[in-house]
Amino acid sequence: MLKRPRMIIFDYGDTLMWEEPFDGVKANIALQKYITKNKSKATPEEIDAFSFSLWKEMQKTREIEIETHHHNIIKFQYEYLGIEFSIPVEEVEQIIFDNACPGGLMPRVDC
Repeated sequence: MLKRPRMIIFDYGDTLMWEEPFDGVKANIALQKYITKNKSKATPEEIDAFSFSLWKEMQKTREIEIETHHHNIIKFQYEYLGIEFSIPVEEVEQIIFDNACPGGLMPRVDC
């Protein structure tokens, strides 16, 4: 008789799901209607450029194995730019991922 495994690990990207290449400008355009304050008057393109530079810097910390939750990074980057939203950070995060890198099931995964 087979023994039930304690855990099964799946590779998400391009195994179970496909995603379009990340496009932060699309995400920031989708977030525009939820912005209540934009003290820096940053455009979606400027927000994306700042976000990309922040993520690039944070990648350096992975060498010493420091992980930061997306909510904290998202909150920091928009607060730094003086941007406030009418929705909670969890919804901001969802809008970012729904618009910046939409995806779906890989072909025949649901068979």
